[in-house]
Amino acid sequence: MKISRFHIFLVLLILSSNSFAKERIAIGGFNGINPDEKYDNYSIALAISGGGARGLSTIGILKAFEEKNINVASIAGVSMGGIIGGLYASGYTPAELEEIISQLAFDSLFSNSPERKTMFLTQREEQGRHLFSIRFDNWKPIIPKELTKGQKITSLLTSLTTKANYKSGANFDKLPIPFRTSATDIISGKEIILDNGSLADAMRATMAFPLAFSPVEKDGYLLMDGGMLTPIPVELVRSISDTVNFVVAINTTSNLLTGDELRNPIDIANQVTTIMSADRLKAQLSQADYIITPPIEKFESSDFDNKDSIISIGYAIGLQSADSIKNIIKSRTLNKSYFIKSVRCNNFSDSTRTFIQKYFSNREITRNHLIGFLKKYYKENDLFEFSAELEPVTQAEITNAGYNLIFSFIPKISLTEYDFELQGNFIYSDSQLMEQFHFTQTNLIPRALNQGYKMINDFYKSEGYDLASVKETKIDVINKKIIIIIDEAIIVGIDVENNERSHDWFIRSYFPLEKGEPYSTKKASQGMANIYGTDLFNQVSLSLNRSPNGSIVKIGVVEKKYQQIRLGWHWDDEYKSEEFIEFLDDNVLGMGLEYLIHNRFAIDRQNIYGVFRANRLWSTYLTAEIKLSYNSLDRQIYDKSGEELYISKESKTGFAISLGQQIERFGTVTGTLNFEKNKYRVPSPEQSSKFDLRTFSIASSVDNLDRVPFTHKGTRNYAEFQTAGKFLGGDKEYSRFNLLMEIFLPVGNYLNYHPKLLVGLSSGLPGSEQFYLGGIHSFYGFRTFQLSGDKYLMFSNELRLKLPYNVYFSFRHDLGDVYTHTDEIKTRNLRSGVGFMLALDSPIGPFEFAYGIADKDIERYYINIGLDF
Repeated sequence: MKISRFHIFLVLLILSSNSFAKERIAIGGFNGINPDEKYDNYSIALAISGGGARGLSTIGILKAFEEKNINVASIAGVSMGGIIGGLYASGYTPAELEEIISQLAFDSLFSNSPERKTMFLTQREEQGRHLFSIRFDNWKPIIPKELTKGQKITSLLTSLTTKANYKSGANFDKLPIPFRTSATDIISGKEIILDNGSLADAMRATMAFPLAFSPVEKDGYLLMDGGMLTPIPVELVRSISDTVNFVVAINTTSNLLTGDELRNPIDIANQVTTIMSADRLKAQLSQADYIITPPIEKFESSDFDNKDSIISIGYAIGLQSADSIKNIIKSRTLNKSYFIKSVRCNNFSDSTRTFIQKYFSNREITRNHLIGFLKKYYKENDLFEFSAELEPVTQAEITNAGYNLIFSFIPKISLTEYDFELQGNFIYSDSQLMEQFHFTQTNLIPRALNQGYKMINDFYKSEGYDLASVKETKIDVINKKIIIIIDEAIIVGIDVENNERSHDWFIRSYFPLEKGEPYSTKKASQGMANIYGTDLFNQVSLSLNRSPNGSIVKIGVVEKKYQQIRLGWHWDDEYKSEEFIEFLDDNVLGMGLEYLIHNRFAIDRQNIYGVFRANRLWSTYLTAEIKLSYNSLDRQIYDKSGEELYISKESKTGFAISLGQQIERFGTVTGTLNFEKNKYRVPSPEQSSKFDLRTFSIASSVDNLDRVPFTHKGTRNYAEFQTAGKFLGGDKEYSRFNLLMEIFLPVGNYLNYHPKLLVGLSSGLPGSEQFYLGGIHSFYGFRTFQLSGDKYLMFSNELRLKLPYNVYFSFRHDLGDVYTHTDEIKTRNLRSGVGFMLALDSPIGPFEFAYGIADKDIERYYINIGLDF
């Protein structure tokens, strides 16, 4: 076959183009059929229902389909089916989906609170003290309409789908597998088909079950669970493609619950949805070619703890169904006939064109016959790629139905004649990227080129640039070049959307990526967590869009209302019932500034203060605080034997100003000037006093505890040096050093080891400033504040065992004492205390019951209910 240079130029192709005819069959090339392998095209369109945890069986079915060589050509899913289907369409394998599911803690996905590690230390100190908070919109209380805002799921789906969403140009047809999902607009009651935009938002919308999750706002719609109107999207998946029309429906919808199983409002909403959608489910299933209903009747939609069993059941039913599906497809598709009305041959010689046109015109052929011809011609002419497109003839062209058959080819490419040219790479040089290719033959082999592309993508990913990839390849036969175009996903813009009070710059200051950098999913995910960690937003979303010059990051936020009231309460055996109320605004001027008024009231303790705080000053990591306060305390004083002596009445009125530096999100270094008027009253007038206290302190705090209370792992260190003197204008002079070091070490899943060290050194401290030991969390056997002195030393060891139903049992040994003089500190004089505790982690805080004994004869029982504040 003679091929002119001019004809070759006419077949210059963009090999990675995503534009295809109605049906295209290619041999060789980058994505074509291997001419040396047997080809069976068992392609299906897959419709997947919801069902919560029951829907995880779809992962097993997909695994079975891959093993049986059943090709999923298009997917439509709703609710959980939208999640599984969307991830599979994005390119995740069933094994990867299993791995993702195995690592998820499903209970934590319903949490609305930011993780501690995403918050600055100054924020954490204010969290976890209150029983509940009420936010207000112009002082009208806001009542939550859902169990969770779903931020953790949004963040997870965003990190998993950004790459596929970016490469597809936010067009779901151009995902590795074309995909559709739907959601219900709860304003109009209409079904909304989602086929473009943010894939993460589409998946989040279709699974937003009423009462459980908040709706997703998109294009004026308020979107929730797609399964309410379309329980299984059979009709929708048929609309994706004209070429694959064999629809397999996976039905994992929930069964009706019994009366005893209706335990909460979400169960009731699920029951109502199941009843109301029953007719629609039957109607959709009647349009499917094959229905798979996994035998998962004993599992409920919330049984995520049984995920492994559910996936295994799906795998078993998938294997059983695969052979039946293949037999049906074989009878329908592999022997499918095409009546050829006309034949067009692009860039063939006259004799070859005449032969092909005569052979195929006005005759009926099967798919297998066509593939056999393409393979034979490909081998005989040593081509790079040979393809045929079957284009349906429209009624306007001809009355009878039929197809136009269009043949095209790419000739073989000799690597000795062609040079490689790379474009779009700025991070790495041409030579660094070309090192990823390993060609062993003189002609260009598609598999070798594709392997090189994979190596380039992996090379970028290993350095954190996981979105950088080979965008497209062009063959320039005139200049003998193979042009490889790299997309490094360089950020050219970062836009903030839907913010009302918060400034754009303030939100961007929490996002670690900047213009000019390549996009990194890891950094972007951290940025979402940082922004949500401010606790100023109900939802944070992120999308990445291609532009002619690079990529544009769009950060979407839904702001909280910033006026709020917090209420707190606890009870212990020493100070009995204590309560507090706080009024605050945590986003003053849209810069994350906070003012707070706190009032703690109890019989023996009172604490009133007002704070104006900046966790960050502008875009820096500086932190500042101004505080006005009044404190009063009636403290029981004991002698060395533990006998009650008297009650000291202490009060302080103060003003403090602090300036510090945040250390990432696990620590601070802070300097504080404190001005106080102190009253210290005891029965003896000689020991009572009034004095002005002026102090300057430098404190360093590090805290990476994963949770408080009932910490599982992490460390906390605190060191403070404080000095008071007349040079600051006060009446007292002293220096004080205080050190706390503790660590929580998990031993397996249920046991925890917790050592703690306390050291305090000073001299001449007023009574109100002394070191105190004793109490349920301080020193077993002693009452709260029972031991006091200018110095102290204590070391404790605790073992804690987690039991079922959020119950904990712990044993602790305390060793230490308080001192007046340094020479009193001797290891042989240390006092010892041991005790055990039974605690329940409840919605209102811990319920703690403990017994301790010190020095072998000082015993005490303890009760503590609620959070510390």
